[in-house]
Amino acid sequence: MKKYIFYIVLVFGLSLGACNDWLDVPSKTEVIDYEMFETEQGFMDGMAGVYYLMTDDALYGDILSMTYLDVLARRFKIFDTYDVSGLGKDLGEVNYYQGSEVVSVIDNIWSKGYNVIANVNSLLEQIENYKSVFTYDNYRMIKGEALGVRAFMHFDLMRLFGKPYALAGDELTIPYVTKLSGREWPLFNTEDEVIGLALRDLQEADSLLSVDNMYSSSVENSWLNSRRSHFNRWAVYATMARVYHWKGDTENALLYAQKVIESQQFRFMDPLVDCKDLQSRDVAFYTECIFTLNKTNLKDVYNKRVGLDRNGLLNDVEDIEKLYGKTSGGSTDYRFTYLWYLTETNQVGGQKYTFYRYNGGVASRGDLVTLMRWSEMYYIAAECCGNTAEGRAYLNEVLVNRGLKKLEDSISDEEFRNEILNEYKKEFFSEGHLFYYYKRLNITKVLEHDQETYVDVATPGYVFPIPEKELELRRGVTE
Repeated sequence: MKKYIFYIVLVFGLSLGACNDWLDVPSKTEVIDYEMFETEQGFMDGMAGVYYLMTDDALYGDILSMTYLDVLARRFKIFDTYDVSGLGKDLGEVNYYQGSEVVSVIDNIWSKGYNVIANVNSLLEQIENYKSVFTYDNYRMIKGEALGVRAFMHFDLMRLFGKPYALAGDELTIPYVTKLSGREWPLFNTEDEVIGLALRDLQEADSLLSVDNMYSSSVENSWLNSRRSHFNRWAVYATMARVYHWKGDTENALLYAQKVIESQQFRFMDPLVDCKDLQSRDVAFYTECIFTLNKTNLKDVYNKRVGLDRNGLLNDVEDIEKLYGKTSGGSTDYRFTYLWYLTETNQVGGQKYTFYRYNGGVASRGDLVTLMRWSEMYYIAAECCGNTAEGRAYLNEVLVNRGLKKLEDSISDEEFRNEILNEYKKEFFSEGHLFYYYKRLNITKVLEHDQETYVDVATPGYVFPIPEKELELRRGVTE
């Protein structure tokens, strides 16, 4: 085994004090104080801090949700004048990831992601020493959530910095880190090893979260409330479905997708109830959300990236209308009706579509980052079953609940696959999932934002480079 040079890790956490709402966190991060883990409230604050760190702009507060991954997947129209933090490039450019600004963006994903993991590991290392401070089932709940987040974060880092599973083989990808620090650098793991360790964490999380209830409403124990904003039991199953789907294990992917689908914990958005007027319009489709994060300035972050002029990411009117089928006879798709609106601009053409989804100042729940949706489980189940009666039934369930017609039984296999792809495009706009879809299937040609032009995916395509600083530190090894 290779021995690595000693290093120091600064772990950043949040001390939330006596906040009434655990989501109401200060913006300043501090070096973690182990004394905070001597009380139950300290563990609650520590786990809340983990969720807060996940909303960093370098992670799910922007780059891994709203903008960067969808830029790579060719979802936006990009002008030469757009260059916010190096995000104005895409998968069509050879060696795109070598640009200095892009390197900075990718390095931040790595460092911020492992910072989340370090905070989780800090909490997990202390929780066994203080089991006696917990009331109710909070020991099980908090430990289960922490293990789930550790698996979730490692899996996403692997999906970004590793190869598509079918091409990965025995190559090393990322380290799966289960300790806060030490005198040895954690060794890199293969994708199979990362998947195995993630599944181990998720299985333990499932056991601990067996007491979870999505609709819990407790006056005495606030940690049991707002379960969609915690890594709950169904987030565990949804992540397991994703993990198995990534590696091509359709049997287990279907099994865990069905656990979520059949859980009776979710319902599809009802436009007459959830979207009846603009001010109360639930743009997150909250009843379908499995796991969300709260980011109070989400609207400001989105507006910085996506604008109505040539300095922002945007789409022509025709792009959006083609995507949702309006140009082919009108669109009854609820995602088009309730999440997009035409805005007057000073540009040529006069109008552009604006996305309501992250407009918390106008509609309801626009400040939520949705990391997992119920609909995704139907797509996974449909893909696992293929173009069969069962597969079409799963896909039709989403289509009907989006105001669309069911698929014909005579649909071809290729048409069925295209329907699933089109659903990813319409369902997860500006949420980043399309990039992972393309990568999982190693798709070499992707459709432009105009829904007409195909672009070849250039080398190195979907694989993010390991940060050079990380590699430099690891070069100081001795056998």
